[in-house]
Amino acid sequence: MIDTATPETLLKHTCNYHGSAFGWKQTPGFRSIKEHGIKNLYLAGHWGDMGGGVLAAAYSGAKAAGEILAKEGIQIGI
Repeated sequence: MIDTATPETLLKHTCNYHGSAFGWKQTPGFRSIKEHGIKNLYLAGHWGDMGGGVLAAAYSGAKAAGEILAKEGIQIGI
């Protein structure tokens, strides 16, 4: 038996939109989750910026944390 992951299995186990593995379709008109228009709301995750997966989620979180710290006057070099 071979285990595989299809959009159907991803939808079943993650409830990701249409069984997506890497987030929204990355097109030239793609808008980052940073552009939501709500003051002091910071979002992070693999659905929010270009790319997808664990590395994109980690980078997104580090970037959001860096923005919050910079706003507080704390520089950490992310």
